[in-house]
Amino acid sequence: MRINLKKIPPIIKYILLIIIITTGSSAAQGKINYKSFLENDNLAVNDGWKYSISDSATADWIEIQTTMFRDANILPESARKVWFYKKFYVDSTMYGKPVGFDFLFFGDIKIYLNDKLIFEGIFDDGKPVLPVKEILSNDSPQTLKVELNTEGAEKFINKGLVFGFEISLVKYDEKLHARVSALSALSTRRNIFLVITLVLAVFHSFLYIFNKQKKNNLFYVLFLIFFAFFLFGNYVSNYSGNAGLLLFFVPAVKALLMFVILSGSTAIYTIFKPLPKYYKYFWIYSVLIGAIGYFSTSIVFIYLTFSSITFFSVWGSWYLFGPSKQRRFDEKIIKTGFAVMAVGGILQMLYVLKVINPFFGITDIYFFGVIVFVFSMSIAFAYDFASTSKNLEKKLEEVKVLSEKTIEHERFAQEQELKRKLLEADNTRKTKELEEARRLQLSMLPSCANNISGIDICFDMKTATEVGGDYYDYFISNDGTLNIAIGDATGHGTKAGLMVATIKSLFNALGAKMMIPDFFNRCTEIIKTMNLGNLFMSMIVVRYKNNKFIVSSAGMPPIFIFKKSKNVIEEILIKSMPLGAHKDFKYYEEESELETGDVILMMSDGFPELFNEKREMLGYEKVKELLILHSEKTAGKINRELFKAAEQWRGTRAQDDDITFVVIKIL
Repeated sequence: MRINLKKIPPIIKYILLIIIITTGSSAAQGKINYKSFLENDNLAVNDGWKYSISDSATADWIEIQTTMFRDANILPESARKVWFYKKFYVDSTMYGKPVGFDFLFFGDIKIYLNDKLIFEGIFDDGKPVLPVKEILSNDSPQTLKVELNTEGAEKFINKGLVFGFEISLVKYDEKLHARVSALSALSTRRNIFLVITLVLAVFHSFLYIFNKQKKNNLFYVLFLIFFAFFLFGNYVSNYSGNAGLLLFFVPAVKALLMFVILSGSTAIYTIFKPLPKYYKYFWIYSVLIGAIGYFSTSIVFIYLTFSSITFFSVWGSWYLFGPSKQRRFDEKIIKTGFAVMAVGGILQMLYVLKVINPFFGITDIYFFGVIVFVFSMSIAFAYDFASTSKNLEKKLEEVKVLSEKTIEHERFAQEQELKRKLLEADNTRKTKELEEARRLQLSMLPSCANNISGIDICFDMKTATEVGGDYYDYFISNDGTLNIAIGDATGHGTKAGLMVATIKSLFNALGAKMMIPDFFNRCTEIIKTMNLGNLFMSMIVVRYKNNKFIVSSAGMPPIFIFKKSKNVIEEILIKSMPLGAHKDFKYYEEESELETGDVILMMSDGFPELFNEKREMLGYEKVKELLILHSEKTAGKINRELFKAAEQWRGTRAQDDDITFVVIKIL
């Protein structure tokens, strides 16, 4: 469809001409050319924005005055994400030219240039924000779109912070270099300050611990700790992208500054005079004001905090700058350092209140003042230490006397060391002898025997010390009777080994020549003649021939017999006294008929009374279960399984008693 311009009324043509001229003029005036771009460090594009809860073509875009919000009600309550839209114009000199885009944002953000994603920022990742470089297209206008995540906006605004974003056009290379240099310098400065303050805090903490009369060390440590937190909080407030730290430290910085001044002033006050009773109220007041100021963004509490800081500075410095007849050198040093710190604090407050601009671009001038004060305090303490050293020279004679006594003590210590080494050598010798005795004892004991017709028999022992108190032996009489003995001497070590050697000799000499009860009483008579004190011997003697099993016991644990035909455990418990306890004790015998497959287990009490890591005893019922479980195996394998069960039961707990097994299996 073609429009006939001749038919358009003149008045309409005039109006259209005015609109075209005005629009063209406005567009020309708002265009950015390459020359103006190079002449400016930052060209902000923060006006003329519109926002909507949707990026669709039919979205309702609403004009806004700023993209940094101090009122949470401006943003839609139900929207988790808000879109922002803006056009800006460049002339042909900017086409194809590299341009830097710099960003300041609070909240997760995505930024698009001409529908191309050029930046994605996560506010809570803690990473520094660097400019990005883009080439402008040959189209004008250029379009910027921003997707802003509004979660957490209310928390920021309620803490007195802003929420939103700002975008500037910058010279990329220059801005990147300046940003990296600034961050590097700040990080270096912060780390140096923190190391200095924390090292001095640790040092003066020990000074206070060793001499609690010096209260100035305590308050000086508090001053250093508060300053370290203030330093870190200031860094977080200005440069951190960690939302949690930012929400905590930004409201806390004012209170931390107040505590820095109060603790430093108190430390100075204590150098010259004892603390007055009312100083506690200063701290209570500071805690209250700091707590209220942390949760409130009212300007009243901001000015109240800064007024308190001024008052505490005057209070602490009164004895430095007030009238005095005589000034010590350390007082002059502290006075100079405190004066520099106070000036730095005042300048910092004026900068925070936007009364003055920062000097030489330094926004943390107060830190330099504090560091000067810290060094002045350290110099004052060093001077005090030097003065103390001079006083110590007067006691040189006493030190000489003490030195002579020290030499005498060292001589005595050397003699004691020599005695210790001799004793250690003697203990090593005795340990070696005990090990040799243990080997000799074990060599005297029989091992498993599978050459006896009709039975499979195995012996084994694990001692708790070098020389054990357990004993076992066997021999075959002329009539073919198998004689078996197992015993347990009270205690361990050399005496127990002597008892074992004695019983072994008696068993080999008399074991088959008399009834078992008579043999026990004869052993008791001989043991008593040896005058071994409270040393006794528990013992079981068994005689086996033609499947007939005769046994007697002197204070030993029960004998377990696994009856294969019945698949049950028979228990033979003979209650009696150990050998060496009472003369003419009435011991008695038990008999049992054995069949093929039956298994006899005799043991010392070290196995059923074995404790585990939880101080639980193994018990006789567990022994029965193990015997039934492994009854089909050979005597040697049953022995190994029992020792394996003992190791598993006790775990890492040390073995308290000797463990001995005699296993007989009828073939």
